[in-house]
Amino acid sequence: MTDPVSAITEASATGTVAATFADIRATTRVGVVNLIWRHLATIPGALDWAWGAVRPRYADGTLAEAADTLRASLTLPSLARLPPPHADAAAILAAYDRTNIRALLALCALRAQVHGTPCGQPLSRPARVAEPDLPLPPLPTLDALAPEVAALVLALNQFGADRPDPILASMYRHLAYWPDLLAAIAASLRPLQAANLLRPAISQTLAQANQAGTEFARVLAPAPTLPGTSRAATVAALDRFADDALARMVVICAAIRQACR
Repeated sequence: MTDPVSAITEASATGTVAATFADIRATTRVGVVNLIWRHLATIPGALDWAWGAVRPRYADGTLAEAADTLRASLTLPSLARLPPPHADAAAILAAYDRTNIRALLALCALRAQVHGTPCGQPLSRPARVAEPDLPLPPLPTLDALAPEVAALVLALNQFGADRPDPILASMYRHLAYWPDLLAAIAASLRPLQAANLLRPAISQTLAQANQAGTEFARVLAPAPTLPGTSRAATVAALDRFADDALARMVVICAAIRQACR
């Protein structure tokens, strides 16, 4: 099974793309480049435009602060209690909890900017203290997993999805080092999926992120010009990732972490 979106892997990146990926890891302080950035790297000029606009707000902590405010406003579905995960698995959940909501807010802001919201407004908030690094183990490919674990990853990826070909969330593959944890998560999510309790929470999260993103777009940095020939593909990428993978995984990851406490 291949992911429905194309992407440049971190291992295969070269030149300026590899340098930007390294900068993303250093700036976000997480040892993985989210799929959205790797997908934008396949669109001429899109990665430079997007990362150029949001990087200063990642670096000075204002995106983190706005994302924390957004997260605090979310209403999460209640999962059945989960056993405390292995420390490395807990770190993976923490990393995706950090990166996904910030990426969702960043994409919603970029989407507002590309549709005409002006950027470059002066900041009125002080920078935050730097956060600790969140190193992660290598992200396994789906083909590298045991067949039963790969099947579980694919089944989990359908929870909360509203289309037959959802973007394959990296978090589930990263947690595949602990199949028992994946099975427990699936058992906890399955009743909510059956009762249609995930999609309303995801839709509400997306609505809140769009509202917050429109406001946050005003403090994005002026970025390199997005080539006109890349505009349609870039907008489609922002829509697909914000509306599909990120809103879905913001809710599910936060709910999982809540159930592990």
